[in-house]
Amino acid sequence: MKSEELEVYSGVPQGSVLGPILFVIYMSDLPSTIKSKLSIFADDTKMMGKVSSVSNIEFVKQDLEQLKK
Repeated sequence: MKSEELEVYSGVPQGSVLGPILFVIYMSDLPSTIKSKLSIFADDTKMMGKVSSVSNIEFVKQDLEQLKK
């Protein structure tokens, strides 16, 4: 059985030689816009932040909004 074709408007081409390079270029400015600690490996990104007060929650929320953008 063959899957239906679907046009994709975003992301990095899969199985290409340029795919990993394009991903690195796309993600390279991410650490400079996020205040929380980031762990980036291949196509996996984890954000870690310590919330010890109510004001810290706002910083984490702002970082999540930046990641969403």
